[in-house]
Amino acid sequence: MEKFCVVVSLSGSVAARVRRLQRLLSIKTGSSASVRFWKPHLTVGSGIIVPRKQLASVMAQFRSALKATSLFSVRVRGYGFMEKWAGGIFGKSPYVAYLQIENSPPLRALAKTVKKVTHHYPLFYRQPWPYTPHVTLAFSDLTNAGFLKAKAFLKGKTFAGTILVDHVALLHKDRQGRWVEYKRFTLGSR
Repeated sequence: MEKFCVVVSLSGSVAARVRRLQRLLSIKTGSSASVRFWKPHLTVGSGIIVPRKQLASVMAQFRSALKATSLFSVRVRGYGFMEKWAGGIFGKSPYVAYLQIENSPPLRALAKTVKKVTHHYPLFYRQPWPYTPHVTLAFSDLTNAGFLKAKAFLKGKTFAGTILVDHVALLHKDRQGRWVEYKRFTLGSR
């Protein structure tokens, strides 16, 4: 069995700026999960569990589903905070600090396209619907005190940027427990 997260991996200056902000928040809040286990990304689908014998099939399904999707861009729209993240029910912190992303029609369409593939597989993470795009800054090990520090630190600050959505990537855990790319599907490619 393989577990996959379905994301758009961030790149370029926006990814570098997000990583700097995640590191700074890690120092200020004590929450390090985003920095230790994830590269900056935008989640676009539920986490799926795929039996090894179905790996080729799931890759073909993603390739087929995404070939009609053209690349597009979305804007970062500011900061957001959540006090009741669903992951909290699995023993993780219910607190999250994140970047809000423009919920544009092309991005919603991409999330729906991904859902057409992921709904065929058991899930270990359910993408909340309606789709609410975001880039996580701190979560999982973010305490209440750290959450309040993050809110105070980000108050009045801005983060402007544009994310190029030109692919969908499947991430899986490496031997160190980090989520890394397993396969990348370029949008619009056959």
